[in-house]
Amino acid sequence: MNITVYLGANPGSDPALERAARELGGWIGESGHALVYGGSKSGLMGLLAESVLRAGGEVTGVEPRFFVDAGFVYDAITRLIVTEDMAQRKAKMIELGDAFIAFPGGTGTLEEIAEVMSKASLGHLDAPCILYNLNGYYDGLKAQLAHMIEMGLSSPEKQAGICFADSLDGIREILRTSDSHRRENGTMKQTIRVNEYANQIVSALPKGVLLNTNGDKFNAMVIGWGHLGTLWSRPTFHVYVRQGRYTKGQLDRTGEFTVSIPLDGVDPVINRVCGGQSGFNIDKVREAGLALEDARTIGTPGVRQYPLTLECRVLYAQDQDLSRIPEDIRARMYPQDVPGTAPLANRDCHTMYVGEIVDAYIIG
Repeated sequence: MNITVYLGANPGSDPALERAARELGGWIGESGHALVYGGSKSGLMGLLAESVLRAGGEVTGVEPRFFVDAGFVYDAITRLIVTEDMAQRKAKMIELGDAFIAFPGGTGTLEEIAEVMSKASLGHLDAPCILYNLNGYYDGLKAQLAHMIEMGLSSPEKQAGICFADSLDGIREILRTSDSHRRENGTMKQTIRVNEYANQIVSALPKGVLLNTNGDKFNAMVIGWGHLGTLWSRPTFHVYVRQGRYTKGQLDRTGEFTVSIPLDGVDPVINRVCGGQSGFNIDKVREAGLALEDARTIGTPGVRQYPLTLECRVLYAQDQDLSRIPEDIRARMYPQDVPGTAPLANRDCHTMYVGEIVDAYIIG
């Protein structure tokens, strides 16, 4: 689970704040969750990020460019996303989060969690919104929300997704209850650390995994080639698509894709349809009986039958230079002078797409 935490870049005057930030960060890291936060190395923000990293967790920082230029970035974090302004920062932190926590903070923290509360009340965000009411810090806000209801300006239904927790145990219980609700409604996604599933991903490739795109329509193509790794300090998955494929046009238009990987072996019908027929000619969702699952971060769904899902945005694309490929491979994989009706006849080269893995999870 990606847990977005809003908090200040100041240390505060109460020692309990530092202890609570370290405790929260340690739990996030040890529990296999990931932190999304404002990216700063200063104050409570830096303490929280450091605690997650020390506990073995991953940390994504979202920092406006003017803060980056001013030298506030915590260089040790797993991933940094630079935005042009504060509005983009808020939108990105909401986009990445599965749950939202407002630690005691200042006006910036209040502004950020207010937007989350507003989206939750409108039904635009199905995720827990938690005010960490450490030592009664948010008692005033709690009273104000109750007063809104008393005055007929809000309602219990609109505030149903807004929760207050006095301790880390309270936060854990809210998140546990939320997970149970999502399981019951079929929307559970278990966030994973990609490196912990690297062997399963690489082992599945030769048997066939699904490369999914969603341009003119959803399309899934079986691929047996791919690379999982790190490029430009970002987690990446590289895919290779022949230039005549339907998938290539979709990738060039949308700049994103998902990879769906089976955990219990391939489905022969899915692999036959998605690996043997072109999206130019058929609707693979109908023909293969694919059950689609909305992505969390991008617009391309995953496939429930193949539940291990990587959401990727294209960072870079490059066509192959056939002249630089060894002759024996070129003759076997890219023959150019074979009659058009023969297998592998006049095959076009591949385009490599480097996708940044922006989310990874198992569909439950």
